[in-house]
Amino acid sequence: MKVFRLEASIIRWHILPNVSVAAYAYNRQVPGPEIRIRQGDHIRIIVTNDLPEPTSVHWHGLIVPNSMDGVPPLTQKAIAQRQSFTYEFKAGQAGTYFYHSHVNSDRQQALGLYGALIIDPPRSEVRYDREAIVELGEWTVRDGNTYPSMPMEGSMPNYFTINGKSYPATETIHMQVGQRLLVRFIGSNTAFV
Repeated sequence: MKVFRLEASIIRWHILPNVSVAAYAYNRQVPGPEIRIRQGDHIRIIVTNDLPEPTSVHWHGLIVPNSMDGVPPLTQKAIAQRQSFTYEFKAGQAGTYFYHSHVNSDRQQALGLYGALIIDPPRSEVRYDREAIVELGEWTVRDGNTYPSMPMEGSMPNYFTINGKSYPATETIHMQVGQRLLVRFIGSNTAFV
């Protein structure tokens, strides 16, 4: 059994050295920490809610027991403030997935409650020299306040992020000519990219 812990809270997150946002975060970072396991692993994820409202975690694209799917009120009760919930399942599929809040997701997910979930196959024939996980996001910052990007509501994004940072604070991937790069794109909350 592989055990992971996620704590949801509100933080100040710097998308640029001089620009910070009020973010919802797992383990005080945006995006949340990468969870990497192997197909067939049994995993347990203990989620603690330190937000001022209920939350949950949905395992996007994974086939899991219904009671572990993280979709309140259908498959579980939302995790109340200062409470915890333990998700437990066997990773039956390999691939690139992500986890995210499924309570008020237009706000909670848009403000940072998402992270990569990578499930490696038992053996892989794919050969590459480097791997990059690219998690895309959008932010609306006006008059020092942070809003979820909601274009249909008129809240257009004015910052785009890759792995929680806006250009030029984004990470550079250095490669040599002839090397192979595996890129895993995750667009958890994007309307424009």
